[in-house]
Amino acid sequence: MWMQVIAGAGASALVATGISLLVFAQPITRLRSAWGTGDLLSSAVNVEYWRGFTYAVTTHAGYPLGMNLNLVSALDVTGNMVAAGLAKLADSPFVGVNLLLVLSFPAVAAATYVVLRMVGLGKTRPGALLAIALSVAYALIPYHWARGLGHVYLATMLPGVVTVALALLVGRGGLRSWLRQGTPTGRVLRLVIVVAMVLVCALSGLYAAVFAVLLVGAAALWHLVTSPLPVRRALPELCVPVALVVIAGCAALPTIAARGQTQLLGELGARDPAESVIFAGSLLLAMLPLALLTYGARIPGLQGIHERLTGMLGDLPDLESTSMGAFGTVVTGAALMVLLVGTAMALRAPRPWSQGLRLIWVLLITALLAFVPWGLGAFIALTVSPQVRAWNRLLPTLLLLVLVGAAVVLAQVRRPDRLSQRWTGPLVVGGVLAIVGVTVLESVLPFRATYLRSLDRAETLQQAAEQYANDVNAALPQNCAILQLPYVAYPEQGIIEPRLNDYEHFWQVLTNPSKHWSYGAIRNTAASAWAAALPQIPSADQRRQLRTAGFCAIHLDRRGYRPSSWRAITDELTKDLGPAVATGLQGRWRLYSLAPLGGDTAPLLPEDPGQWPAAARALLLGPVLLDTDLGPRRSRLTSSWYQLEAATTRANVVAVDPELPVTGLRGWVQAPSCGPVPVTLDFGENSQVRLTARPGEVVPFSITIPASQRVQLTIRAVGPLCADPPGFTPWIVRIGDVFPRTA
Repeated sequence: MWMQVIAGAGASALVATGISLLVFAQPITRLRSAWGTGDLLSSAVNVEYWRGFTYAVTTHAGYPLGMNLNLVSALDVTGNMVAAGLAKLADSPFVGVNLLLVLSFPAVAAATYVVLRMVGLGKTRPGALLAIALSVAYALIPYHWARGLGHVYLATMLPGVVTVALALLVGRGGLRSWLRQGTPTGRVLRLVIVVAMVLVCALSGLYAAVFAVLLVGAAALWHLVTSPLPVRRALPELCVPVALVVIAGCAALPTIAARGQTQLLGELGARDPAESVIFAGSLLLAMLPLALLTYGARIPGLQGIHERLTGMLGDLPDLESTSMGAFGTVVTGAALMVLLVGTAMALRAPRPWSQGLRLIWVLLITALLAFVPWGLGAFIALTVSPQVRAWNRLLPTLLLLVLVGAAVVLAQVRRPDRLSQRWTGPLVVGGVLAIVGVTVLESVLPFRATYLRSLDRAETLQQAAEQYANDVNAALPQNCAILQLPYVAYPEQGIIEPRLNDYEHFWQVLTNPSKHWSYGAIRNTAASAWAAALPQIPSADQRRQLRTAGFCAIHLDRRGYRPSSWRAITDELTKDLGPAVATGLQGRWRLYSLAPLGGDTAPLLPEDPGQWPAAARALLLGPVLLDTDLGPRRSRLTSSWYQLEAATTRANVVAVDPELPVTGLRGWVQAPSCGPVPVTLDFGENSQVRLTARPGEVVPFSITIPASQRVQLTIRAVGPLCADPPGFTPWIVRIGDVFPRTA
């Protein structure tokens, strides 16, 4: 039996690999190139700094306090281990990420065949052929391709398949007997397999771990409720979800330790629990085949449905749940029909396979409750972590459960007596070829152009980044740091208008190891607070402070600036620093040397902040404004401000470095055109300043308070809301260039 299962799994993997080459034929010859931007760059950085079970802390990114990925990236152990191992062999993080995606297709096909075999499909030759075809069809679903150009670890899908296998083993109560079968060597091998399955589920990312606990836990409860055996006989099954929780918790210890050793200035993730509702999966799209969107307009009789579908999608928000990867396929749609018919038959009359079908429905309903808006996803986001959102990522597991349910029904189909033996083979082969053919047309060919476009664009950017790195190092050969602008929070800033994609600052980090870069410092920590507090470009005083900290240049990415801002910024820097010493990406990247400010750049800062020059320490570790009601910060060149829309507004001023306590505040206020506005700046018992903000006039202020580690600032402004300029959001008063004082 083992050999039959291995042969079937191997055949599934081989067929999936061959078909996937219809898309990968060209990309696989360019493994050392990035196949996409955005999240794929972040994955490449994760691979670059993965060191076994934790990440190396580096100042190559996030200079000067460094990038500590342990703060935000937990549980991605299996993906990182495989990709990092491949990357080390090839000396390229892109090779590791790309090969991880390529290998996931045969791996998913093989694992899916094993799952289908677990429910009885594949014990006969026709059944084995059908199981191979269904396994290949599942491995090539649109989700796998679409996610592969973004969240590559989510795209691999293997943890979801292993989760379903583990849930079947636990829910049917077969774990105890399975581990006791065979020879001692065989029992040890089975135990190793179960342990490996648990490790894959628990260590393949936060989503995979939560989904595994959810489904395997539901299976264990089902077994406990339905089993006639004493509770103690069900302990092996009940231990599995507990083991998942324990192992995932242990894997999260480096993140917990890193956060315990770091002063957190706010939430590291920018997600809201409500996102689990906004990004919940759409059952309509999940069950509709992608073919309706791809070929619907060309197939007679489907034009009307295609027009209504595309019109509906055009009216929906552009969220993850409406992307190409959110669709089902013709095969999964047919499997749903088989499952429903089989369920109806089982309800009419009990059958030997009814119990197995009930377990599938328990798992399916559990997945559906997590998949839909205001379901388990919202509950878990509220109680466990808001980071567990976008529950449309449960889609591949949902589709697999549909496929497994259909396999339970198909495994019981017997050849009718009136159907001769000579027709059985051709019918089965025809059905298998139809499944594979539809899969190729629907789930594979539409992504050929998508992958080539993504690869060509990413390769163009990579080549530009490599050439830019050469030019930068030729212009500034010393080992120094470079400030990257515009400021982009890491992780998950999103797109910087007008067209700077998230994580694109990593191009410089990945292609130029000769320099230290500011991007990559984790948001809401001391490592990023100073950069987040800078105005649109540093002032002359701040540039001098940057030089004392080892910064030798400022890098600008034009894609993050609107045309008017770009011209003003480059004019300002050219006036003070001279023309750009290096350019790249057809002029979209520009590098301005800080040397024209006079003298040489100071050496890189030592690891101990206590040894930093006073000027660098004041800029990089000075107090910051946190937990503000001030609203979004606006910035223009070397100035930044907030436009207050409420009569009373509060903000906390917090010392990042205990040795640099808050001793005051300076800045300016300005009134809109509606007239003067009385303003009170209140630090409670510490200090209070009253002044009058005037239209078109910058009124400076300076407040001195006793040294404090944390103090609340209350701003009271008495005046009407005024739209200035007309047509924009009304405001009462502006408060700008707010810099906490430390001396």
